[in-house]
Amino acid sequence: MIVTAIVALAAYAAAPAVAAEPLTNRLAAQAAPDLSVRPAQLSLRLAGEILDITLAQFDAVHGGFGEEAKHVPAAILALIGRRYAETREPRLHRVLTKTLDAMATGAIRDHLGGGFFHYTTDRAWRAPHFERLDVIQAQAIAVYLLGYQMTGAPRYRAVAEAALAYTDRVLVRRGGGFHAAQSGDGPGGTDGYFVWNEADVRAALGVDDADLLVRHFGLAGVVERRPLAIAVGVDRLASDAGVSIASMERHVRAGAGRLRRARAARGEPAVESTVYADRSALLASAYLEAYKVLGGDHRRRVALDTLDFLWSRLRQPDGGMAHAYRHGRGTMSAGFLDDQMAVAAAFLDAFEVTGAVGHLDRARALVAHAVARFRDADGAFSDTPIGVAEPGVPAEPRKSFVDEDRPGGNALAALVLERLSGLTSDASYRTLARDTLAAFPLSAHRLGPRAASYAYAADLHLNGAVHVVIAGKATDPRTGALARGALRAFRPGKTVAAYDPETMDPARLPAPVAAVLRQPTAASEPRAYVCTSMLCSLPQLDADALRGLVERLGRRP
Repeated sequence: MIVTAIVALAAYAAAPAVAAEPLTNRLAAQAAPDLSVRPAQLSLRLAGEILDITLAQFDAVHGGFGEEAKHVPAAILALIGRRYAETREPRLHRVLTKTLDAMATGAIRDHLGGGFFHYTTDRAWRAPHFERLDVIQAQAIAVYLLGYQMTGAPRYRAVAEAALAYTDRVLVRRGGGFHAAQSGDGPGGTDGYFVWNEADVRAALGVDDADLLVRHFGLAGVVERRPLAIAVGVDRLASDAGVSIASMERHVRAGAGRLRRARAARGEPAVESTVYADRSALLASAYLEAYKVLGGDHRRRVALDTLDFLWSRLRQPDGGMAHAYRHGRGTMSAGFLDDQMAVAAAFLDAFEVTGAVGHLDRARALVAHAVARFRDADGAFSDTPIGVAEPGVPAEPRKSFVDEDRPGGNALAALVLERLSGLTSDASYRTLARDTLAAFPLSAHRLGPRAASYAYAADLHLNGAVHVVIAGKATDPRTGALARGALRAFRPGKTVAAYDPETMDPARLPAPVAAVLRQPTAASEPRAYVCTSMLCSLPQLDADALRGLVERLGRRP
């Protein structure tokens, strides 16, 4: 499910990307809402109210939200995408595409390397903080996949693929996991690695290519070096030159490749090799989302290798995840709530992609650990294990609901619990999700953009999502085709699960799913059912028809 791979930031910490992530810094960065007042019940209007407040902060001129620093607003766009899939409101389409286009052309994106920078200090996306973090790539990949699914626009697919290519090239770690970041500083601790003027471009390219790239990046007459941003798009360049857009794209891509090689000669920025459990899990989820939407066995393999690495190297004797792996070993034995829930979410994504029940079992084990070690009496989860003494940890548990540089811990927990309630026969997961959501203060809706992940989780809990059940032998290619059709459907929040009736124990499944799998079929061919809280469809045998049904069945007005 795409939201667990993405995060929204209201403000990023300004610490260098290559620095370690001390426990005290993580806790200080978290907002602690007043939990003294709790709602008697969750309101069906809550998510809509949070979305309306968020949309009021939309920057109609430059895209994004607010009028100061800008970041990849991943959780906000996920919430918008889910609502648009249900209602098809034109304003939601405009907000999402305006923001994606602004980021794609702005200086928050590395137009030579393909990745995304941490944030920009201005509202126009022109003054980036240059470090490239693993979690930012996860956000960018996820939101551009969402944009591609929502609109079908090839430009969004291209941006997602470029971010994936950067991550493959720089952050993927041999043996599993992702490196934490690439520094924003070149050799000598300067940021000159990323900035250009007209003379720099002309020195690196021939006359014709230089003229094209100077115009593309708006560098004509520019003497002071600055980050690259697109001033004239490929479509306009192609029209003016009288060539096809595809031809111009190849020409610009070739020129940018030569600039990237010239930039590399300045000395590549250092890579921070620490593997963080929560952040690597978010990237693994983004890779699995890319596999669902675009295909590519390599992406699936990278994600599964990462999950195997996290499970084998960062899992502690008490069953929980450590926070980080550096210098050949895991650090901080207790880990954070985010580490448990982000890794559990990635295992749920892996279960949807592979159908391997072992991934589901691992997710359940991590959630059981989090409930036992992190959950407080009020129904909320603490950021750190309750009753575990660590240097710098406040005696009073800190409980994160709002989004910072990843989803608020309790919002992520509610999302994972809600997904588990749809994939298992254990009704307690939904009760836990409800209690977690109800622990948010009544004033939460006033937080607007910073409550986007919470709003998504509340909407999923209150309004539900389609659940696609595929019954067929795992070795039958028709089963795989149905699964791909369901996974590629644009219906954020959906759950897709393929079961082999010959090997799956019905007692492990929700009662409606078990009933579906017992349905006889004369030809014993693979079939799929699309279910809402009210009904299940007739069996579907065609992947394209299934995809269309997933996108429209039970849509809200």
